Amino acid sequence: MPDYDAILLEPARGFYDMADAALQEKIDRIVRNICTDPFVDLQVKFAFPFPPYTPILYVEDDLYAVYDFENNWTLAIWNIGTDENDSLAIPKPPGHR
Repeated sequence: MPDYDAILLEPARGFYDMADAALQEKIDRIVRNICTDPFVDLQVKFAFPFPPYTPILYVEDDLYAVYDFENNWTLAIWNIGTDENDSLAIPKPPGHR
């Protein structure tokens, strides 16, 4: 199975940039996991209907990521957050299809 590339869109990029080194390492590992197998597995990755889009919600411990397919080889990560500091608001990035 081929690996996918990932791009961090705002607000995911801003969350990553503000995170401490330990949290960045955890996010890096999660992004690697998503890029290796981005498909819904009903264990940590779930379909997240957000009409008219259907992104995927990745949940691990208190950290989540919301992403979808930008194209056939790139994943767009819309949002990253934790239960502590973020509600699950996932605005569609400007210009994202």
